[in-house]
This record gives sequence, C-alpha cells and structure tokens, in this order.
Amino acid sequence: MMKKFLSRFQESPLFLNSRTLIIGTVIAQLIPIATQPFLRRYFSAEDFGIAAIFTALVGMGVSAANLKY
Repeated sequence: MMKKFLSRFQESPLFLNSRTLIIGTVIAQLIPIATQPFLRRYFSAEDFGIAAIFTALVGMGVSAANLKY
C-alpha cells in the first residue's frame, strides 16, 4: 500500500526537484564536516576565527551588492 502511495509522487516534478535539492544540501554540508579533521591539523583556532570574520563580511557585501538589482 505504501509503495502504491509513493509511486504517485515519484513522477511529479515537485518530488524530483525536492529530492535534488535535499541531496545537494546534504552533500554540501557533508563536505565541510568531512574536511574538518584535516583542516584542524593545519590551521589554528585564530585562523578559523579570521576566516569566519571574512566570510561574514563577504556575506554582508554580497547582500548589499544585490540591493541594486
């Protein structure tokens, strides 16, 4: 019964697009998690702090740049 119920949704574009988005998000979040042990060997906590500040500033800059569009 569950297979019959789910088979209706597997063909819909909403289901396919949602599945693609979910898989992409999971992969995008697994990459940094998987690389953390290697990055922590090469960089100190101060380096991670500087990178976080830089990322925040770039994010604010991107938001400000997109206001003109």
